[in-house]
Amino acid sequence: MTTQLQYGMEGDRPYSLYYQHSGKTPLASILLAALAGIVAGIVLAFAYAYVDAYCPYAKGRGLACVIFGAGIGGATAAIAKAGKIRSLAVVLALVGAVAVISYYFCWVFWIQAALARFADSANGIRLPGYARLILSPLTLARYIQLFNDNGYWTMSSTDKDAPHGLLLSLFWLAEAATILGAAIAVAYSTTRANVFCESCNAWGKKPVTLRTTAPGDPVQLRQTLETHNFTYLNSLGPATDAAHYWSLVYEYCGNCDKLHALTIKDHTNKIDKKGVVRAKKVKTLVERLLLDTAELNTIRNATATVVVPPPPNPSL
Repeated sequence: MTTQLQYGMEGDRPYSLYYQHSGKTPLASILLAALAGIVAGIVLAFAYAYVDAYCPYAKGRGLACVIFGAGIGGATAAIAKAGKIRSLAVVLALVGAVAVISYYFCWVFWIQAALARFADSANGIRLPGYARLILSPLTLARYIQLFNDNGYWTMSSTDKDAPHGLLLSLFWLAEAATILGAAIAVAYSTTRANVFCESCNAWGKKPVTLRTTAPGDPVQLRQTLETHNFTYLNSLGPATDAAHYWSLVYEYCGNCDKLHALTIKDHTNKIDKKGVVRAKKVKTLVERLLLDTAELNTIRNATATVVVPPPPNPSL
């Protein structure tokens, strides 16, 4: 049995059995990520506002909404990651703040775009201007109320009346929730995508699959691995069934030999009679168990890497 690894936060506290981000948050990186994220969010808000104002298709507007949120989360989290922010909570809070600010600017651009569709010298409509809407939330709220009372777009070409009032408010709430949800989801995935080596002050390499095995008992797997006993894991035969197998995913530092983490995932696939995978389900059984070099070699050398064979094709 291997003693507990003292990896993380430069050795002043252990990461226990599993890897965790250290939580370090360089102040300069937070400010840079916030500013750059806001700039990216404003650009995306401008594009989304005009798509939403002019796109005649509800599905197109919905897709643009998701892309807008995902873009905010991805851009802000990527900048935070480049600045070596290792706190998931800080990154998510940062992305949430950027998303709220970007959504405010989205309303500014949308009001301007929506009014521009009907403004001309004949009807006497005057555009308020971006500066006025940005600097006066009360003015912006009045224009939002104007469109809420009268509606703007219909759900389809057959609709006679545009949604307005409470119904339109619910659509807008769903839009805000979708933008924030997409931003948070992408930021979460981006921040957790790699381990971070505190010794080298660098993010780890892209995860690689060591091998695949036949599935076993998840409880026994976890119990044995948490005592750093790899006998049970190494006793599992190679994967032969594409419908159900385990994969051993390895994460590491590419600069030193101090950081090794093992993740084991359970893969369940639904395959039709033609051999086509129709549904995939992946469940994490063990996530980022810390290993030393000797333990890694024990797992790596247990058997040659076996790739899951393709499902049989009845047509052959």
